[in-house]
Amino acid sequence: MKIFTETEALLKYPAGIAIYLQCLYRELARLLPDMEIFSGLQCMRMNTVKEWKHRVKQLMPQPVHNKVIFFPARAREILPQVVRKRICFHAKDYDLLHLAANGCPPWTPFDSLHKAVLTIHDMFPFHRDIPFPETAVIRHQLETLPQQAREAAAILTVSEFSKKEIIHFTGVEESKIFVTPIASQQPQDERLLNKTDSTILNRLHLE
Repeated sequence: MKIFTETEALLKYPAGIAIYLQCLYRELARLLPDMEIFSGLQCMRMNTVKEWKHRVKQLMPQPVHNKVIFFPARAREILPQVVRKRICFHAKDYDLLHLAANGCPPWTPFDSLHKAVLTIHDMFPFHRDIPFPETAVIRHQLETLPQQAREAAAILTVSEFSKKEIIHFTGVEESKIFVTPIASQQPQDERLLNKTDSTILNRLHLE
């Protein structure tokens, strides 16, 4: 099986979505030993591309193929058509798309979502009473996430609460949303505790 997964979140390791990706694909590699993982990044800054490649190699459980660098739309417009065809994202090349960071990024065409699995962690941008910086990514989610959710093959989310929020804000049917609670990072947490305050567990009356 050829799976394309969006790995830009790995640049923010050890942030939550990066750890989610790492743990999820470690388990998938165990369950699906014949799985091939593909990925790409939309960026023209060579330092960022270099760091991304390093993170993918360091954090993903097996080699990630086809590390295409997807050019931003403004750059694609000035390139010859034969070059654009080569560097653009083509969903048809993969059996499954997994988009793990609250929906698909702007460079993923909507007509590919019939074989996409979205991981939607939460719907906080849709709570307009919560103050937050409205970045380009947030605006993209507000404008497109409901349609993405309706067109995707399936949705993963992390809690029953988030599932209810997704249904409320997108109108998607309940049957296509699967709750997969996030597991403990016990080995990492234990190493962190050993480096910091060893009395924390005792003070919280935890083993």
